[in-house]
Amino acid sequence: FCTDPASGAPAINFRNDNESWSINLTSDWALNENVSFFGDFLYNSSESESFREFLFISEDILDLTQRDTVEFGFFDCDLAQRLFDASELGVEKLSNRFKETSWTVALGARGPAFTTGDWEVSFNHSAYTSNTSRPWGRYRELIDNVLGAYQGTSFFGTPWWSGGTIGDLPPDAFGIGDPNTLYGPANDALRGALGTQGYENETRRTLAQFLLRGDLFELGGQTVSYATVLELEFEDFEFNPDELTRQRPPQTDSLGNPIVGLTGSGWYGLTGYAGEGDRERAAIAAELRVPLGRFLTVNLAGRVDEYDSGSTSFGSGFTPSVSAEFRPVDSLLFRAGYSESFRAPDLVQVFTGTGFFTTEVDLIRCLDVYNILNETNLSPNEFEAEVGLG
Repeated sequence: FCTDPASGAPAINFRNDNESWSINLTSDWALNENVSFFGDFLYNSSESESFREFLFISEDILDLTQRDTVEFGFFDCDLAQRLFDASELGVEKLSNRFKETSWTVALGARGPAFTTGDWEVSFNHSAYTSNTSRPWGRYRELIDNVLGAYQGTSFFGTPWWSGGTIGDLPPDAFGIGDPNTLYGPANDALRGALGTQGYENETRRTLAQFLLRGDLFELGGQTVSYATVLELEFEDFEFNPDELTRQRPPQTDSLGNPIVGLTGSGWYGLTGYAGEGDRERAAIAAELRVPLGRFLTVNLAGRVDEYDSGSTSFGSGFTPSVSAEFRPVDSLLFRAGYSESFRAPDLVQVFTGTGFFTTEVDLIRCLDVYNILNETNLSPNEFEAEVGLG
């Protein structure tokens, strides 16, 4: 825990390093007195850091070379913890680094339709990329140079390690089972276990839209109006973690013996996410505004969205809407309405797999595994009675 006191100053800064810039271009061009074109372009780039002062190692050590001091006959066990700052590890910074880039281009045209309406057609494409990185410890190298041999499971369900106490690590290792090493200076073996964990993520969206609106006819001295819209959308994403984030944690210890129950990824104490997918959507919508006399106006609207079968299971969804405005006098207005809506599942929810750590017992998974291993088909209540769960 003894590190350079001066390094604590950045930890209490209110602002992290950030640099960004953007470009925005917009244009309108009249082809003639009826038709005009428009366009927009937006580009944004930013780089930032989130300060992190230390890398942290915390593991349970079971020392098979010593018995405890209270004569119970157990081996000594310790919780070994150590913080390492950047200077100890030979790196410039331990910060999380972020680089984001986004751009959008929109092109379209508009003009008159019939005698009392107008039309507009537009195309919009946007893309966003996000690259993140941070220094982190590689699990395999930490086991081979720091943690040592697997000694079973502690009282709290975490793995016990030898930390090099039984001579299972190389002479130049950084075995945390030895207090002289644990609180000594970092060495090349420890620094060699560092790597850069990160993601390269990208999302894209393309939308084409056609809009037609205007007046239909006169009704009781007032105008009946309409609006219709057609949409076609395509979106996709890719979440690309580095190779170690995709891997399972090591399955063997420093002696080549199997390890039980390590969770996470190929990075020490770290898990992650990955996924990719795309979606197509087509939609048509219409709205009608009908005045019913001087005091009452009714709006009727409906929309149908059709999704591809690869990203959703329901296929299409219809959302109706009806509203009314009643104004008996100019200074008094009553409104009423009814509408329905739905939200398709997010692409990330559909196509992304994530890792996690938990100390809770997943009883549903226990039931599934129990039924598979025992070739049974117990219900939750039968399972509870079978294994004595409360």
